[in-house]
Amino acid sequence: LKPLDPRSSPQPWYQPGITMVRKAWTTNPLALSKRASSLLIAWGIPLVVLHCCDMIAQNAHPDYCHRDVDLLDAFGGHGEVSKQFSAQGMKTSYFDLATEGNMGDIMSTDGWYNCLLKLLQVKEGGLLVGGPPCGSWIWVNRSTSKRSKDHIFGDTKRPYIRLANSITCRFVIFSLIAVARGLEILWEQPSGSLMPEFPYLKFMAIVMDPVLWGKVRFPMGAYGHPNCKPTLLMGSVPYLASFKRKLTPKDKRRLQKNKAVKKHQMVKKTISKSGKVQVTGSHGMRASAVYPRQFAKHLATQHKAFMARAVGCRQNSAKAPDPPVKAPYRWRHATLEDVRKDLKQMVKDGTYRPILTTGLDWV
Repeated sequence: LKPLDPRSSPQPWYQPGITMVRKAWTTNPLALSKRASSLLIAWGIPLVVLHCCDMIAQNAHPDYCHRDVDLLDAFGGHGEVSKQFSAQGMKTSYFDLATEGNMGDIMSTDGWYNCLLKLLQVKEGGLLVGGPPCGSWIWVNRSTSKRSKDHIFGDTKRPYIRLANSITCRFVIFSLIAVARGLEILWEQPSGSLMPEFPYLKFMAIVMDPVLWGKVRFPMGAYGHPNCKPTLLMGSVPYLASFKRKLTPKDKRRLQKNKAVKKHQMVKKTISKSGKVQVTGSHGMRASAVYPRQFAKHLATQHKAFMARAVGCRQNSAKAPDPPVKAPYRWRHATLEDVRKDLKQMVKDGTYRPILTTGLDWV
C-alpha cells in the first residue's frame, strides 16, 4: 500500500511538460464543469479531490483527453461485466487491484490518480459499477471485524478493517464525482452486508435526489450463479427493478446439487480445541464474487437500451442540498493525506497550477 510518486514512476497518461498549453475547463473533456465543482463543494467533498481532478486535466497526455467511455467496472475481478458491455459494442474501462496491481489500487497515490482519470473519461449517461470488497462487512467475519449497526466502523485496531473503511469511503467519493459528472452508479453487495449502514454511503443516499437512488434484493442464483447468493444492488440506474428475479424450480434443483460440491461451498465449519464451532469462509465464498454471465449480459442490455432512449441527462436533477448537509467525519476515513502531500510537492515543482482547468477559479 506504499504510495508511488507518478513523477518518479511515470504513468502513460502523465505528461507535465504540457501543463501550460492544456485546454481550458470549458473545452477540456476531463475538467470538472462549474456545475460539477459546485455540487461537489456543496456536498462537502474535500477540496483536495477537486485539485486531483484539476491536476489530471492539466497533465494528461492528449491521447488520454477524451470522454467517450460507456462503462467503468470497479473491483471487477474477472471483468465479466466489461466483457458483456464490449460484446454489445460499448467502450469499457476497469480497475482492480487483482488484475492491475498498484495501478488498480485505489488506496495508492499512483492507483488513485489512475482510477480517477478513468472515471473522468466516462461519458455523460455512462455507468460506474462496483462492488467494494465485502469481506469485513458480511456475517461470517462479524466475530473478528466486530462490525454492527451500532459499531459500524468495526475493530479499527485491525489494519484490514481500517483498509476496508478507507476503500469504501474513497469509492463513495468516486460515486459522488460520477453523479456530479452526469453518470449513473450501481453498487453490489451480498444481501447481508452491513455496508449500507456505512455513514458515508448513507450520506450519499441523502444528498442524491430520492428519485435517483434505489435498492433491490434478489438471489444471484437466478442468473446462473453456482450458489443462491442473496444480493443487494444499490444505485441510480432507472432499470434497477428489472434485476428482481426469483429462483425457478430448475434453479433450485441445480443449487441443491451444488451444495454437495466442495468447490461451491461458501463456508466451512471446524471445531476448536475448546469444542466451539467455528465458521469461516471457504474457497467457494471467494469465487462467489465473480458475476455470472447472465447477470452481466442483463446489465449491459438494460444500460444500452437506456442510453438509446435517454433524452438529456437524468443526473441534472441532482442539486446542492438546502439546507446544506454536513459530510460525516469530514471524510477522514478516506485517508487522503498522502495525496495532499503529493499535490503540494507538484505545486512546489511547478508541474501543477491549482485550479487552472476548473470552472471555479476562486477555489
